[in-house]
Amino acid sequence: MTLSVVEGEPATRIVEFVQNNDVDLIILSSHGGSGLTGWNISSVVQKTVIRVQKPTMIVRSYQIPDGGPGAISYKRLLNPIMHGQDPEKYRVEPYVVAADIYSTPPHNGRGGWTWYTGSAAWLYRLYLEGILGLQRKGEALHIDPRIPPSWPGFEITYRWGKSRYHIAVDNEESVSKGIQEIVLDGRVLPDTLIPLVDDGKEHQVRVRMGREHIVPMHKESGD
Repeated sequence: MTLSVVEGEPATRIVEFVQNNDVDLIILSSHGGSGLTGWNISSVVQKTVIRVQKPTMIVRSYQIPDGGPGAISYKRLLNPIMHGQDPEKYRVEPYVVAADIYSTPPHNGRGGWTWYTGSAAWLYRLYLEGILGLQRKGEALHIDPRIPPSWPGFEITYRWGKSRYHIAVDNEESVSKGIQEIVLDGRVLPDTLIPLVDDGKEHQVRVRMGREHIVPMHKESGD
């Protein structure tokens, strides 16, 4: 990672920097204000995202709640299917991610700039990692769900090479986070890491959530 400080009009300098350097991802912060009526994002963000051909992540200045109904309510705002329930208002495809959704009259709720390359991939990661809590760490899966208490659980099939891991998460105690037990092929695991082996077999993983966090969270080395 290289630190650079430049001066000038923010959006223009960001675009110039991206064009002249090997950049993989652009991360911008937004207060949700707007230089243009009807935009939920700042004018610097708007001017940048329409001029660069790189994946861009926009981070709001407030903190999204740590799991549960609050987090889900924020993520529902990004789900095009939810907006598509009112097609007369939304007016764009409900099966792709829209770059912006208007928030001021007379266009409240109207979507725009759909089919942006990379948008669906980032939304997929948001749900998979932020809600279902599944992240790959080297040759292991780390699982730490953040779900609404009303969810009875969920299932994921994860492919690793020629192997398949069938993961069933049970939430019988109606909690939003916390793991009591993880069982891999009949063996209780010591923490929240599920080892991955490319042996061409079908593996069964059972994750039991609960109020008593019996399973310790995996800690990165050096923490």
